[in-house]
Amino acid sequence: QQQRHLVRMLTLYSLPFLFILSAVFRVACSDSACHEENLMYNGETASVSNARTAVDCQVQCDNTRCSYWTWLSGKCELKRIAKPGDKVPKRGAISGAKSSKSCDKGPVKAVPCKYTDTKEEILCVFPFVGENPGQKSGGSTHENCLKTKKGHYWCATRLNLDNRVSSTSVQNRDIDCGQRVNSKNELLCSPPGSDSPAKATTTKRTTTTTKKSKTSRSSCSSRCGKPAGLGECQCNNQCFSFGDCCSDYTTTCQVSNPNTCTGKCGAKFQRGKDCQCNVGCEKFKNCCPDYSKTCPVTPTTKPAAKPAASASASSNKNVGVTLNGVSDLDLRTFSEDLLASDEDNVARLVEVDTGCTTRVGRPTDCSRNPLFSKVDTSILRKPVYQKLTALYENYDSDVAVKEDRTRAEQNEEDVFLSEIMKSKVMTKTLSFLKSKKLFTKSSNEFKKLLKELWFDVYSRGKRILGSSGFEHVFLGEKKAGKVQGFHNWVYFQHLEKKNELNYLGHWEKVDLGGKGTGLSFTFKWGEEQKPFASMLVGTSPEFELALYTTCLLARGDEKCSITLGGQPVAITTHVFTRPGGVRYIASSFMDWKP
Repeated sequence: QQQRHLVRMLTLYSLPFLFILSAVFRVACSDSACHEENLMYNGETASVSNARTAVDCQVQCDNTRCSYWTWLSGKCELKRIAKPGDKVPKRGAISGAKSSKSCDKGPVKAVPCKYTDTKEEILCVFPFVGENPGQKSGGSTHENCLKTKKGHYWCATRLNLDNRVSSTSVQNRDIDCGQRVNSKNELLCSPPGSDSPAKATTTKRTTTTTKKSKTSRSSCSSRCGKPAGLGECQCNNQCFSFGDCCSDYTTTCQVSNPNTCTGKCGAKFQRGKDCQCNVGCEKFKNCCPDYSKTCPVTPTTKPAAKPAASASASSNKNVGVTLNGVSDLDLRTFSEDLLASDEDNVARLVEVDTGCTTRVGRPTDCSRNPLFSKVDTSILRKPVYQKLTALYENYDSDVAVKEDRTRAEQNEEDVFLSEIMKSKVMTKTLSFLKSKKLFTKSSNEFKKLLKELWFDVYSRGKRILGSSGFEHVFLGEKKAGKVQGFHNWVYFQHLEKKNELNYLGHWEKVDLGGKGTGLSFTFKWGEEQKPFASMLVGTSPEFELALYTTCLLARGDEKCSITLGGQPVAITTHVFTRPGGVRYIASSFMDWKP
């Protein structure tokens, strides 16, 4: 009985102690100087679970086999110890390491900045180490943008675990970070001619204001439009996008919040904005916080009367251009539906390392790693990818060499086309084409059309039958020392794995709503360079073939405006037309800025 009493007393007095100890630990964690704001680790994820706060996420990491973690919107991602990845900007994310790890290199933070020429927003990471992407040793720590030899200001856009630069903004354009300042009260990035005042002037004005007023740094009183240090609440027009406005910013500074749907219900999609108020925002998870409350009934546009199917084009501001009886709105709706239906989409099984940013045609290799950092081997076990790769050895890349196209090779083309015709993507494509009277025959006849458009050979010079639409677009060709076509990711990674390609760098990378990545980049195939390349990564071969073919039938040689994951995309298709109405695909490619 005495023993039971002793146990009861120990339990009674130890529980409060444990509760207090836990609370102290959580407070210590919440004040941790090692938490990194608006950044995530892009490596392999070991597990995902719910977590109320970033502190809870760190506790989960501390109690498991975990080295790094990322918390975002109530979800805690614990990264694999061997491959946590790099630090990449992500609004609202908080990341960190296991508590036992030292953070002597200090935390970093992503800040919203913009290109001065287009005003396009970009998230810059400060501070960073090194002067060049991939620099393994040496270099200084920088709390400001750096300047190129030609006088352009650039910032880091991705760091490795040691805070060394892995990727940068485009270095032939200038970056402006507005009135945001670093720990030394210096402007982060203010190139000549930007909207931001000069560094010396800002520092002096801030010093004067501090002496003149003892206003709390948590209020905007006497601080409207003025800079504040990292970690302090802000009182300038960029704080909305970064989520760090002072609580009295809108009332004290008499400004309106752009991250609201008030007065914007049904507004047109705005590229690069995380706060949308249009009909598709719920699907793509980029609605403004008050969308459902402010826009309870999604605005709809009364469809225009269907024009007669003809080659003439008309325009309506709500549906865009209408050509051949098909509007831009029809094509956007179709392309999004097709992307959602792509059963052979493998975007989640593929990872790319885009490395440095470069410019069109630059021959310098500034990316130390291959483009493809991970391609799951299960992809090539999917039937459509097996049928696709079986075609690779059937072609000679030189357009001056005649393609023999044997009976066995033609049979492999038929097998590939039969496989894609069974897909949901092709079923939906044929249904759409029939509904718009762009193609009215049977599926067998559609397969014959695909074979004619894509696989029949033709000449690109000197009457040598050395080219086809499929070879040009999906495999690439060489003519007079130049790379032509080559817009498919599967063949790219196939040759890269064989060390036949050298990825040099990129200047544009867009996310397609988690269903793929759009890239604009440059590379070398042997000794020949492709100055301007573009391709989708992660989408299936039938998806790309379906989109290109639909755009050809609906728009001909005109640009075909679609969206993929909310991202505006323009498809350009060129054809060779022979006597008798026979057509061949000459080229087809995508651009991310229609």
